[in-house]
Amino acid sequence: MPDAAYAVPTQNIKEDGFKGFLPSTWSENSLEVFPDDILGKYDVEIEWNGTRTLTIEKDNLRWNGARLTPTAVWCTPAAGSDFATRFTAFCPDQRTVWVKRGTQRGVVESLDISFELNDAGNATGLSGTFRRQGEGTLGFRGAKAFDADHLPTLVRTKSNDPESQCPVCYSEWDDPGVTQVVVSTCAHCFCLECVVSVCSLTPPAKSGSCPICRREMVLHDLRTVRRERGGTPENPAGKPPPGCLPCA
Repeated sequence: MPDAAYAVPTQNIKEDGFKGFLPSTWSENSLEVFPDDILGKYDVEIEWNGTRTLTIEKDNLRWNGARLTPTAVWCTPAAGSDFATRFTAFCPDQRTVWVKRGTQRGVVESLDISFELNDAGNATGLSGTFRRQGEGTLGFRGAKAFDADHLPTLVRTKSNDPESQCPVCYSEWDDPGVTQVVVSTCAHCFCLECVVSVCSLTPPAKSGSCPICRREMVLHDLRTVRRERGGTPENPAGKPPPGCLPCA
C-alpha cells in the first residue's frame, strides 16, 4: 500500500481535499497546441463572481492574469462531440479572504470545463465548475465573445459575387462603411448591420434565423467578405480560392 504522504491528491474538483489539477496525472492528454475547435475569446459568468474573460490561442490560454501553455491544460473529446478541458492557474491579482492567513493577494483557481460545439464543430459556449483556493465550488456558463473585427474572411471577386447589395437594406457592398457578411451555413449575404438587427443576432443573443431561407444561424457562422476587382497574377481568372463557400 503506497505511503499516504505520497498519494496523489484528488483530481475531482468537487471533492474535499482538492487542491488543483496536476498535469502529471494526464501525460497521455498533454497538448502541443490547442485544438482549432476551441480557439477564441469567451465571456465566462461565474456564480457570485461576475464575468471574466477566457482567451484560448493556438499556443497559450489566458485566465484572470495567468498565462498557461497547452501542456499545462488537459483537453480531450468528451461525451458526444463536445470537448472537456480543465486547468489550474495561479492568478496574481486575485484577492480572497477565505484563507487561514486572512486577506491574500494571488490565489489558485481551477476550472473544469465542457465546451459546447455547433454543427460545424466549433465551440460557441461552455459550462462547468469553478473553484478558488480556500473556497467551495461554483458553477459557471459562458459564450464565445463576438468581435466583428476578427471574423474569418472569405475572398470574392466582383465578377464571381452574385449580389452587389444587401438584400435587406439595399446598401451597395462598395458603399463606405458597409461590411458584407456571408452566413457559412446557407451562404446568404447581408450587411453587418442587418445581420445583427433583422436576423436577431444582436449580442448576447446566441442564435437567430436567416430572413431568406429561415435557417437557424449563430454569430460564429458569419464570415466577412473581401471583394476584389478581378484576378491576380496567381489567379488571372479570378476564381474563388480553395475552400471558399459556393455562392447561393
